[in-house]
Amino acid sequence: MRANPLGRDAAAWIWIELAGGVLHHSPHHTATRTRLRTFDRTLTPEDRLLLLEHGYEVLGAVVDDVARQHRPAAAVGVEPEDRADAG
Repeated sequence: MRANPLGRDAAAWIWIELAGGVLHHSPHHTATRTRLRTFDRTLTPEDRLLLLEHGYEVLGAVVDDVARQHRPAAAVGVEPEDRADAG
């Protein structure tokens, strides 16, 4: 099964927008700039907003996962206000 080219272009567009225009270090480095410029020109303001909202949602989920993985073992399942009460 082939990847959806519009989905691939949307993912690359989100990466560029959130990373400040850096494509060569992204997982989408093989995307051609010409194809992405064409994709960008077809977007309406509403499309841009939806893509950015989706990008920030995904980024937030990744940040939450990373933060959860790096919590001290003793703190897992204990909220900060619970730790303050225990001390």
